Amino acid sequence: MLLFFILIPFVQLTLHAKNKISTKIAVLDSNKWHPEIIYVVYPDMKLTFKLPYEKDQSGVANLLFRCKESGKIHQLDTIINNVRHYNRLLGKYDAILLYNNGKYIKYNHIIFDNHLSTDVYLENHDIQLSNSESQNWLNLRSFSSTIGERVIRKNYSTLSKTNIRGYVFSVEGNSAIGSVQLESADCAKVALISDDGFFEIDTDDEELILEIYAISCNPQALHLSANSVLFLVADMSSSAKKYWGTPVDDVRLDKMQ
Repeated sequence: MLLFFILIPFVQLTLHAKNKISTKIAVLDSNKWHPEIIYVVYPDMKLTFKLPYEKDQSGVANLLFRCKESGKIHQLDTIINNVRHYNRLLGKYDAILLYNNGKYIKYNHIIFDNHLSTDVYLENHDIQLSNSESQNWLNLRSFSSTIGERVIRKNYSTLSKTNIRGYVFSVEGNSAIGSVQLESADCAKVALISDDGFFEIDTDDEELILEIYAISCNPQALHLSANSVLFLVADMSSSAKKYWGTPVDDVRLDKMQ
């Protein structure tokens, strides 16, 4: 049973499928998304994509992967029966960072393999001009697209200039239910994971430890940078508590029971 009553009162934001937000404290513009890092973390694999500054400020639309063998474009997640699931990518791909104006960066030859941990420096590659192919990519479902109505609940009301957004999945495939937490100077900030696995939490720190508590998954503590995106597939085995950085001794299990 989730002990969410410990964390209330929560501020509630409601994001509808047409990307409209009703909130008393802020308006999220999901089309103006400017992450500096995208973390893709599986139980046995981690890829860290380091993004350049975009002069046009149109925002990131998607991170796509083109299979080297088939040429097919893959996304990190998929929608099945109105439920978000993660795609397990294995093999050789080209990574494509797509911007809302149709410009893009292509990084050739990324290998998704078990027990892999690597940094991908997209910041070292030039931004390519928009063309007919990249305009077609914009028709794909974007990373921030919602399923139905997305409700975002937080235990704080003061917003920061930077945040961390992302999705949490169980290793079984579907989006997870739970919460994320980080320590700030004045309080422990907590945000609940929405029904489609999405979370967003504000931070004023450049580096932080984000704790993730999800039903049927082991607690996870990840060392992340602010203004980043996390795509996490959480392991369900009892021995799979992982941390990419300095080990965390005090994982607060009282947030999830």
